Amino acid sequence: MTHKSRELSVNASENARAVSYYYLCLSGCITRAEKAGEVRESIQTLLTVSADLCHPYLPDAGSEWTYAKQALRTALGKSVCGSRAEFCMLFAKGASLGQCGDFVRAARTAHLLRAIAEMDHQIVQEAFGEGGWPLEFRAAVARLLSQHAPNEKEAPRTTALHLSNQRLDQTLSETMVLDLIVLVGFVVVNNPQLQETICEGWSVIKALCTLPANWLVSQARSHALLPTLIALSERPASAAAIASELSMTMLEEFYESPEAQKIKLIQVIKQGRTKKGPGKK
Repeated sequence: MTHKSRELSVNASENARAVSYYYLCLSGCITRAEKAGEVRESIQTLLTVSADLCHPYLPDAGSEWTYAKQALRTALGKSVCGSRAEFCMLFAKGASLGQCGDFVRAARTAHLLRAIAEMDHQIVQEAFGEGGWPLEFRAAVARLLSQHAPNEKEAPRTTALHLSNQRLDQTLSETMVLDLIVLVGFVVVNNPQLQETICEGWSVIKALCTLPANWLVSQARSHALLPTLIALSERPASAAAIASELSMTMLEEFYESPEAQKIKLIQVIKQGRTKKGPGKK
């Protein structure tokens, strides 16, 4: 298969997935899922898988993607199919993720929100941008990272989930942390109001800057962490906090690197900087 044929095949596959996502949204099952009890979890799982399948590896383009995202925003609403409240409830003060079932729900919810954000970050910004939700989001993220982000000894976390497979336990934990870090970037990117509300005095910024050193060299980890730090640094006070722990030159070099141009959050940051004009961040 030639390069051109392979490219056309990939584009056709991505467009087909976008169309299927569009019809999933139009079917009405998403809008009814928020009040559907146990069925909601199945719908959210289906939604997560569909969003993952639709995840674009090239810049979003074409009417199919436009229709899919419009349908998604209409169907989900600001509650994001109940995931907004579930996310904050799971990570609220006093909530326990010590049981396997609760942890899997938390991991699924975090991944769903990340997948949706990568399709259309304005959905999560609108969801967590109204009323008291920015503060709920801020508290939920801080709690999660304090319990599950790697410590100075590079252990995944200090709490046990009573899973039979310790490696699976660690993998789920790190995956959820990665999803949450990416979600943070999409929630604040190019949004001064949310940056001010969420980031003022936020302990999470320092926590992200003081993750183990291997997070800066591992591709999977750095591609989640560095774009989010760049998004956070759009706010001057946050940039100062980051600069006290990490090299801002390193972040800018990553931002300009060829590998970073394929990352959706970097693309969104670039769009924001372009709108602001040259020389402004």
